[in-house]
Amino acid sequence: MSDVTIKQLASEYTEQPHRRSELFIRAVSMIVGHMPDGDWPLAARFVAEKAAQSGVVCESVGLIAGALETRGGEINPAAIDALASLITCNALTDKERDVAVVRVAKMGWPDHLALKLAAAFCDLSLSSIAHELVTARVIACMKTCKDDEFTGFLRYLLILAKAGQQRNILLAIISKMRRMDMSLGDSDDDDWSAGNLATAKVSAIRLEGSCILQISFAVRQNKELGQELLSWFKERKGKEMCTISFSLLLAMSQIHRFESQTLDILKATFISACKDSLLHHATSAWAPKSVRTLVQPIQIWSILKRTIQKSVYWDNLTPVLTQFAFILVDVDPVSMNHHHRLVFEQDAHKMVWRSFDLGVWILLELCRQHHGAMARVVLNQLLSKIVAKPVTAVISCSYLLENLMRQYGVQLVQQHPQLVANIQDCLNAFGGSCSDASGSGSGGDALREDDRVAACRRFLWAISPVFADASGGAVGGSNLKEGLLIGLRKAMFSRETGVRKMAIETLMHTLKVADRPGESGSQSNTGAAQTEVFYILQRGFNQQCDIKCQLYEGFLEIVELQPWLASGTLDIFTPQFLKYYESSKAIRAPLKLEICVAGPLLKEPLPALMALLVRCMIEAKDSQFDVSEQEEVMDDILDRLVKADLADFEIEKDVDYTSNSDDGKRNKSMVELLIGMYQVSMEYAMIETEFSDERVDLIVSLNRKLNTVKSFLKEKLKSKRGFGSKQVATVYSSGISMRLQMLVLLFDKPAIAKLRANDELAQQVVSDTYAVLNKMIENNIRGTVELAEQFKSLLRILFCCIMKKANPAVQAVKTPDRAIFCSAVECFEKLFSYILTHMPDAVESLFADIVPNGDSCEERIDLFCREIRDLLAEILGANTPYTREAVLLVKCLSDLWTFLDRIAPSTSISYEPHKLKQLGAGLQKYMFDTWKSGLCVDALVSKALVGFMCKLQLHASNFLMLQSSIEAIQGHFGVLIEDVGDSQNGANLGDLADKDIAAAALLMLASLDESVEQVRWMSGKIKFLQEDEARLQMESAICKQTSFVSVVVYQLLRSELPLDASDAVFSSMIKLFRVVNGFLRYKGTSSDCSPRFDEMVQVVSSKLRDTLNEVIPTLQERDAEEAPENAKKGASMLIKKRKRSARESKTMPTLIFETEQFDRYLIALHKKLKINLMKYVKRSTARDFKISDKTKKTKGEK
Repeated sequence: MSDVTIKQLASEYTEQPHRRSELFIRAVSMIVGHMPDGDWPLAARFVAEKAAQSGVVCESVGLIAGALETRGGEINPAAIDALASLITCNALTDKERDVAVVRVAKMGWPDHLALKLAAAFCDLSLSSIAHELVTARVIACMKTCKDDEFTGFLRYLLILAKAGQQRNILLAIISKMRRMDMSLGDSDDDDWSAGNLATAKVSAIRLEGSCILQISFAVRQNKELGQELLSWFKERKGKEMCTISFSLLLAMSQIHRFESQTLDILKATFISACKDSLLHHATSAWAPKSVRTLVQPIQIWSILKRTIQKSVYWDNLTPVLTQFAFILVDVDPVSMNHHHRLVFEQDAHKMVWRSFDLGVWILLELCRQHHGAMARVVLNQLLSKIVAKPVTAVISCSYLLENLMRQYGVQLVQQHPQLVANIQDCLNAFGGSCSDASGSGSGGDALREDDRVAACRRFLWAISPVFADASGGAVGGSNLKEGLLIGLRKAMFSRETGVRKMAIETLMHTLKVADRPGESGSQSNTGAAQTEVFYILQRGFNQQCDIKCQLYEGFLEIVELQPWLASGTLDIFTPQFLKYYESSKAIRAPLKLEICVAGPLLKEPLPALMALLVRCMIEAKDSQFDVSEQEEVMDDILDRLVKADLADFEIEKDVDYTSNSDDGKRNKSMVELLIGMYQVSMEYAMIETEFSDERVDLIVSLNRKLNTVKSFLKEKLKSKRGFGSKQVATVYSSGISMRLQMLVLLFDKPAIAKLRANDELAQQVVSDTYAVLNKMIENNIRGTVELAEQFKSLLRILFCCIMKKANPAVQAVKTPDRAIFCSAVECFEKLFSYILTHMPDAVESLFADIVPNGDSCEERIDLFCREIRDLLAEILGANTPYTREAVLLVKCLSDLWTFLDRIAPSTSISYEPHKLKQLGAGLQKYMFDTWKSGLCVDALVSKALVGFMCKLQLHASNFLMLQSSIEAIQGHFGVLIEDVGDSQNGANLGDLADKDIAAAALLMLASLDESVEQVRWMSGKIKFLQEDEARLQMESAICKQTSFVSVVVYQLLRSELPLDASDAVFSSMIKLFRVVNGFLRYKGTSSDCSPRFDEMVQVVSSKLRDTLNEVIPTLQERDAEEAPENAKKGASMLIKKRKRSARESKTMPTLIFETEQFDRYLIALHKKLKINLMKYVKRSTARDFKISDKTKKTKGEK
C-alpha cells in the first residue's frame, strides 16, 4: 500500500464513522504485512491515535499477537510499537489486557524484537501471573542477548521489579553480569596497572560500571529492591560473593538508607570468610581432600583484586572501597608486635587471611592500581586517625603508613606541602601539644608517656622514607625536616614533658635515617645538618633524668644504625661525662656519684651515658678516629673501680634503704648507679682483641665487686619483708653486639679458659644478656639484616655451646652450671620465638646455623625437635625439681609448630603435608608419654605438655593420644560408670595434685570444643552443595568426626572428675548436642543418608545420652552423701554448693533439653527417611531431672 492509500484510509476513517472498525483492522493488517519502510511510521502512528475510537482493540491485539506467533522474525518492528499502543489503550479492560500479555509472554520472542517487546510490557499494570510470565520472558531474552543490548534489558527488568519478582530479577542480572565478567578472562597485573588492556575489555568493564550505576539508581528509587538484595545476601551468607555482587553492595552502601546495613553485611561476610579460611585450614587433618575441596572458602583475595583493578574505570566505587578498607582495619586491630605477611603476595592463596590484613592490602593495592592518585586520600585519612587516637592508630596502621611513604611519600610532600603540617599535627598528638604549651593533649588515648613515646617512635619509622637527607637529592625530605625543625626547636623549651620527649625522639630519628655526607677532609664525618640537630639536642643535658635516659638510649641506637656518627656523638657526650669523672688520682672513687643524685631524685643516669660512650669509642676506633683520650679515662676508671669501696663513693651503709626518707632513696639510687657502672665496665673490659693475664684478672675483679655491691643492696632491701624479691634491676649495656662478644669469649671456640672457669662470671653474663634482650624486644626494636645475623649468632652460642653441652650439669641442684643453663634457656626461648614471629625469612638460615648436620631445612627441623626432646628428658629427671626450663623448651616446640603450620607456607620453607603430619604425631606422642611417665612434678610443666598435646590434636587424624590421656585421668580419679574396656592398671601421674590433673582435663575439653566447632562449620557448608555425591562425601566425614569426638567426651563424662571439670564436660556436651541437632535438622531436608550416619546416631545416643541418664543420679547420690560430711567445712564448701546449684538450675536442664531435641529429630527422621531410628530413642525418668527417692530419703532423715 502506498503513502496515498494510507492517507486515504485515514481520511475515510474520519469521514465514515460506521466503517471505523473495518478501516482500523485494515491498518493493523497493513502493519503486520509487507509495506515500504517509509510507510511503517505513518501506519503505526495512525493505530496509536485511533485505537481508543476503533472499538476493535482486542481483535487488533489478537491479530498482531497471532502474526507474531506464526511469522515470528518476519514481522516488522513497527508492529510491536502498534502493539504497545493497543495494550495501553483505555478501551481494553484489565482482564483483556492480561490475556493479551499472557499470550504474547508465552510465545518465543525474536531476538531483534525482544527489546521492543520488553519495552512494551515493562511499565504495564498487570496481574501477578501476567507480570511473572513477562518477567520470566524478559529474563530469558536477557540471558541470550548481546552485550550491547544488555543495558536495555537491564533497564526494563528494573522497571518490572517495581511490581514484584525482585529476587528473580536480581539473581538473573547478577548471573548475567558474572558471565560477562568471566568472559573478560584474566590479564596480567602489568596490563592492568599500565593501562594496556584491550579496547574491547575496557569497553566491557565500562559497560559493567554503567550497569552497576543503573542498579544503584533503581535501588535508590525502589526500597523493596534494595531490601530484597540485602535479604538474599544474608540468607546466602556470602556464598554468592563475587566481583559483581561485591561491587553492587559497595554501590548500595552509598545510599543513605542502606549504608549501615550494607556495610554490616560486607563486614560480616569478610570476617566470616577469614574465619572460614582458618577453619578450612584446621580441618585439613581429619577431612579428606575431596571433602575440603567442596567447601573451599570464598576467594576473598581474588575478588578484591578484581574489583580494585576495575575501580580504575569505576570512579564511583573508589571512595566507598577506601571506606570499607578502613572498616576492616578497625574491626580487627592488631597488637604492637603483629607480623604482617602481605609481602608474600605471590602466596596469597596459601594464607589464612585476617580482616586487618585484607583492609591494609586493599588500600595499598588501590594506590598501586591508581598510580598513586589515591595515596594522598589514604594518607590524609591515616594522619587524621593518628591525630584523633595516636597510639591506637599507629599500632594498627604503621605497616600501611610505611608502605605508602616508601612508594609515594617524597612525591606527595613535594606536591602537597600541607602534608608537612599534617605530620606536625600527628607529632603534636604524641606529645600532647607542641604549638601550645599550655594546651591539653589532642590525642584520644589516655596512656602513659612511655606508650606515647613508643608510638611516636613507631610513627617516625613509618614516615622515615621522606626523612631522606637533603644531600641525597630528596627535596621532599628536606622540606619536611625544614618544616618540622622550627616547631621542634620550640618544643625543647616546652613545660610539658611529653612535648619535649616527642621533640627529642623526632630529632634523633632524623639522625637514624640520615645519609652519610661526602668526605670533608677532617676526622669528623658529621655534616652541617647533623651538627644542627646535635646542637638542638644538647639542651637535653639540662632536662630531668627520664629525658636524659631517652637521649642516651636513642643515641646508642643511632650509633648502631649509623656508625659514621660515632665520632660526632663522642665529641658531644664526652664533656658531659667528664663532669662526673674524678681526675684526681688521690681519690679512690673515679666517679662523682653524689652529684648524680639531687636529694631523693636521680639527676644523671651515668651508666647509660657511659654505655653510649663505650659504644661510640668502639665504632670511632674502627673508623680510625683518635679515641686515646677517652681510652685513658676509661682505663683509669676500671683500675680505680676495682680498688674503691662503697664508702669511697660517699654511700652510707647504715641508712635504711627501704624507707621513704630522702637519705634512704639517695643512697639506694647511688648504689644502683654503681652497679650499672660495674656492668658497663665489664663490657668495656671484654672488648680487647688480645687478653693478657692482667686484663683477665681485672675482669674477674670487676665481677667480684659487682656481686659484692649487688649482695649488699639485696641484704639492705630484705629488711622490709617481701620488698627485695620484687625489685627488678636494670641492666645497662652498650648493645647486643657487646653481649654477643662476651658470650663468645666465655663459651665459643676461642673462649678464654680462665674466664670460663669462673662460674659466677659466666652466670652473670648469661643472665644479664637475657635482661638486655628482653628490654630490646619490649622496646619494639627495628629489625635489620645486621640485627638478624647477630640474633642467629647469639642463638647458636646459646643452643650449641651452652644448652647442648650442659646436659651432665643440669642434674645438679643450685649450682652455677645449672643457673647458666636456666638463663640460657630463657634467653633462647625469648629470642627463638621473636625470630619465628618477626623474622620468618631468617628461619631457614637460623636452622642451618644451630643444626648444621641436616641436608635440608626439614631434616634440620626434625633434628632440632629431637635435640629439644633429649634436653627435656635430661631436665625432667628424678633429681631435678626445677622445671621452668622444661616449660620454656615445650614453648619453643609449640612456637615452632605454629610457625610451620601458619607462616612457613608463605616462606621458602615448604614442609610437605605428610611430613608435617608425621612430625606432629611424633611430638604429640612424646608429650603424652612424658606427661604420663610421672616426671611432671610441677603444675606448669603439666599444663605446658598437655596444652601442646591438645594443640597438636587439632591437626591429628585420630583421637588416640587424647583417649589415652583420659584413661590416665580415669586411673587417677576413678570412674562413675564402669565400662568393659576399663584397664585395671592405674596410671602414674607423678606428684601432680588433683587440681593440676583437673586442669589438664579442662585443656582437653577446650581442644574438643575446637573440634566440635570445626564440625559445626562443616555442617553449615553442606546445605550449599548441589550434587548428591558431594553431599554424601561430606556427610560421611562429618559423621565420622562426630563419632570420634563423642567417644572422647563419653570417656570424660563417665570419669569421676572434680566439680569444675565435671561442669565443663556438661558444657561441652551441650555444644556437641547442638551441633548434632543442627545436622539432624539438615537431614530432615535431604532424602538419602551415608552409611556412617546410622553409626554416628548410635554412638551419640548410646555413649552420650544414655550415659548421661546414668551419670545424673550417680552425681546426685554422691552430692547427697557429701553434704552432711562437709556441712561445717566453711567457705570452700559454700562455693561448691553454689556451683552445684548453678549446675542443677541451668547447665543440666539445658543439656537435658538438647537431648530431648535429639530424640525429637530422630523421630521426625524415622518417619521421613523410612529408616529404623526409633531403636535409638529411649525414655528414662532420670531425663526429667527429678531427685531420686534415695536422695529424698537421705534429706528427710537429716
